[in-house]
Amino acid sequence: MTFGIAKKLTPRGVALLASAATTLLVTLLLTGSIVQGLTPPVLQRLDLFIHDNWVRSTLQFTGTPKVTLLALDEASLQKIGQWPWPRDRIAQVIEAVIDRHGARAIAFDMVFAEPDRSDADRIRERLARVPGEQGSALGAQMRDLLVELDRDAALARILAGRPVVLGHYFTNDGNQRVGALPDPWLPADIAHQSGVFPPRGDGFGANLAALVKAAGSAGHMNPSVDADGVTRRLPLLIENEGMLYPSLMLAALTIVAGDQAQVAFGEATTLGGRPVTETITLGSYRLPIDDQARSMLPFFGGRGSVPTVSVLDMLEGRMPPDLMRGRVVVFGPTAPGLRDSRATPVDTNQPGTELHVSWLQGALDGRLPSRPHYTDAAVLSLVWCVALGMMAGAWRLRPARFVATAAALALAVWTLGWWLWRQERVVLPVALPLAQIGMLFVALGALGYLLELRGRSSINRLFGQYVPPELVNEMNENPDSYSMSGRAAELTVMFADVRGFTTLSEKLEPTALGELMNALLTDLSRVIRADHLGTIDKYIGDCVMAFWGAPVARPDHAAAGVAAALDMQRSLARLMPRLNLPEGATIAIGIGLNTGRAVVGNMGSAYRMAYTVMGDTVNTASRLEGLTKAYGAQIVAGEAVRAAAAEPFLWRQLDLVRVKGRDTPLAIHEPLCRASEATPAQREMVRRHEVALARYLARDFDGARAQWQALQAEPDTALHSALHAVWIERCGQCLSSPPPPNWDGVHTFETK
Repeated sequence: MTFGIAKKLTPRGVALLASAATTLLVTLLLTGSIVQGLTPPVLQRLDLFIHDNWVRSTLQFTGTPKVTLLALDEASLQKIGQWPWPRDRIAQVIEAVIDRHGARAIAFDMVFAEPDRSDADRIRERLARVPGEQGSALGAQMRDLLVELDRDAALARILAGRPVVLGHYFTNDGNQRVGALPDPWLPADIAHQSGVFPPRGDGFGANLAALVKAAGSAGHMNPSVDADGVTRRLPLLIENEGMLYPSLMLAALTIVAGDQAQVAFGEATTLGGRPVTETITLGSYRLPIDDQARSMLPFFGGRGSVPTVSVLDMLEGRMPPDLMRGRVVVFGPTAPGLRDSRATPVDTNQPGTELHVSWLQGALDGRLPSRPHYTDAAVLSLVWCVALGMMAGAWRLRPARFVATAAALALAVWTLGWWLWRQERVVLPVALPLAQIGMLFVALGALGYLLELRGRSSINRLFGQYVPPELVNEMNENPDSYSMSGRAAELTVMFADVRGFTTLSEKLEPTALGELMNALLTDLSRVIRADHLGTIDKYIGDCVMAFWGAPVARPDHAAAGVAAALDMQRSLARLMPRLNLPEGATIAIGIGLNTGRAVVGNMGSAYRMAYTVMGDTVNTASRLEGLTKAYGAQIVAGEAVRAAAAEPFLWRQLDLVRVKGRDTPLAIHEPLCRASEATPAQREMVRRHEVALARYLARDFDGARAQWQALQAEPDTALHSALHAVWIERCGQCLSSPPPPNWDGVHTFETK
């Protein structure tokens, strides 16, 4: 095959040229998008969706817990009291965590912005109301007592010298300035020179100045919410008045890193003429960030997935002894109504405190996710590899197989992204190359259409009226393998005859009768053709003839035929109430099934041809349909059907017969239901029936009759009474006129 440009291009050449031009155009547009950093919002959303799925598939935590969540939960609030708690209770928590349980540090995911309302306030008010007392000895004593009762001062004394990190938050409202901020870390210009531009916070809600001064360390609790409302990252730094302030967990990490640890931005590289920094270093810790100083969150699960202990359990001594020792403890709210809930990739309502715990655990383990800038170059390489792969697919492969090329490329792109995430926690944005595959698949799909249009039209013309669309589509994949010529094949043949048609024809007008039969046959044909992919041969009056196994061979043709027969009976039962039958009229269908070799193909005369089946297998199937009346059975199948489709169904042998036109005895069977649906009562009925049949064939006619009479007397077997009556009558005949010694138990039918 060549792709040269001749004086006159062939249709295939035109298609290939157009496909190549389209591929090049799409790829150049996507290349410009990557270079300019202008990913369409829809692809950004797709990348987030893919990332969230990868996160949910890798939630297992296998490391050593280094952070514990001290939960301000509902039980603690009910037992200790509503929030805010008195400062002496907070001091008690700090002493228990640090002094008693040996935690490395405690960080507060909460703000102490208001002074504690205590007895000291009431004494201060009393002194203010009584001027004479202020200079008296009593006044001096009361002022000394004020110092002792000032809970904020007491809490400040507890904070001093202990590894405590207080929390605050920033807002966009510059008029909101509550409390006092700690000393900033760095001037914002240092970050800007490294190509990092943290989010700004003009206003803030912070702690009392005395508490901030005593604690010596504090950090902001602000999250970073993506456009879809989901929190996937935390800003490690926020800018306020030209200075940078750390996050709560970054401040806690400095305590772990040690007093000598220095915070710095990683070495900047130049990308597109601008500096790019991908990390913040803190001592030995290397923290990946984006150009807004945001760090991706590691997720270990939804609510309750991080090591957690109730503050009530800790205070009352019910906590495991080593749950805090040597760890960083984060004290924050988890009670509904008090907690800061966040939508995350793993939970729609996850306490924000758990996000801080997860990030710090990932930072301490050195397993924080990241999206390095080299991933942009990787995506650019993928885009061109996809372009070459799709063009090669259109060039070398049959259009019918083109979908395999696109699927293989999509799988390769997905697998690469998945592997980088699972092994390295690196986020590779694969939405753009996947979208490229989709766009090129649509564009280059025209090539397959041009090359296969003639073959598909031929298959549709020859088989479309006989075969379900699903099988026609399968045949179109390899049209050379199918023809209308007669051939021998292993098939399962069905005849389904409508019972009660004569009565209906007497009671209904021709138009109404035609509408009723059309509705009935349409419903039965749907089950055969659409639900079970059978080939409808023909309609013979009120009878439907169908078969499985041709023109598309299928090893389960017998099981498909039996399943279709059972579903036809069920479908008729659902249809009956909608048919508006005349009073006293009923409709039933008798179905005959047989499996065996038959000739299938386009047969007939020079005047009319039809795709049909012929042979002894077909004739026997027709005879078996007629036997449904004799045995009161809905479905009668030959022994070959049961042999080929025994396991999925519950079977009952009806008889051993010799049908008209056939000398060889044939065991006939009735499928009652799918084996998975069979009730214990049905299985017991079948067992007892087969015991009776075995007695009959052993010439124990009296015992067999007693068994069938017992079955007939049971109300649960009323639907099978016609079959039991047949055998009861036959046993009576054998008792009154015993069969000869060479009797083989075969019942011969002289009529069709």
